[in-house]
Amino acid sequence: DPAHPAIHPTGIYGKMGEQEKKLYDLIVRRFLACFGEYAVKESTSVRLKMGNERYKGQGVVTKRPGWIELYGRYYTADEKVLPPLSKGERFIAEKIVNEKKETKPPARYNATSLVKVLEKKNLGTKATRATIIDTLFKRDYVRGKSIEVTKLGLAVHDTLMKYSPEILDEKLTREFEVKVEKVQEGKEEEGRVLAEARTVLTRIIEGFEKNKKEIGRELLGAFKQSEKERAFVMKCDKCGKDLVVKNTRDKRIFIGCTGWPNCKNAYPIPAGVHKITVVGTCEVCGGPVIKYVIRKRTVTRCANPKCTSNSSSEKKDESKKES
Repeated sequence: DPAHPAIHPTGIYGKMGEQEKKLYDLIVRRFLACFGEYAVKESTSVRLKMGNERYKGQGVVTKRPGWIELYGRYYTADEKVLPPLSKGERFIAEKIVNEKKETKPPARYNATSLVKVLEKKNLGTKATRATIIDTLFKRDYVRGKSIEVTKLGLAVHDTLMKYSPEILDEKLTREFEVKVEKVQEGKEEEGRVLAEARTVLTRIIEGFEKNKKEIGRELLGAFKQSEKERAFVMKCDKCGKDLVVKNTRDKRIFIGCTGWPNCKNAYPIPAGVHKITVVGTCEVCGGPVIKYVIRKRTVTRCANPKCTSNSSSEKKDESKKES
């Protein structure tokens, strides 16, 4: 992509920390590997027969490393070495195992595999695919390393599919992505593509405008429910109502009870922390155990500042620093 050249080493050296050195090393090795010789691998297939059952084995070995040597420790080998075999050779089965298993559902997408799907479907560009996924996370449409669609994300999808399905039409998106690329390559006339896009977008916007009240009502309801669920911490151990994450006027957060002012149960959150994750209930005091990041350090502790469990966790942190 001429508009987005690859990151490459320049030869200019500056002061770097350990993480920066590792990243620089990866970039340099990747850059050099691009100019390396082809790697040669040998693949071997073996077919075995036991009674009326047939089995297949697959082996892979590297015959000439080529660019792999330049890539170094960043390359993960997929070697599978088979023992020496010859056609017609007979074996005695040492052990026969009859296992009962169930098929597993497909693994959930992660950010990397989702980028590959977008690329395969020709949705977005090299420069925008990662940003698209990042936006999904920032808007709380999806969450987790093993990506899970949130209730808000499902509600947005269902609402748009109900009132304005063309917005979600990946075929339409793909067509315009291809046409834009052809404009960049000089194979399509820019004015014609823009006119076509204007016609389509005008039609979509007009349809959206007709149903904007219904769309707004349904999305607002989904957003409020999502915010309520995201703010929930646990049931209050004092009155039984909900403990939730609340905001102060100076944009700090704390855990407070929805039963306030009758119930004043609350837990402070350190200044500078704007997001917490509840990971359990404290075995010592019954308060919420929270996890957050502060000064690039992940902390897991009881939200109750007076809880004795925090002193032991602080000692562990100190011992880690010393080691």
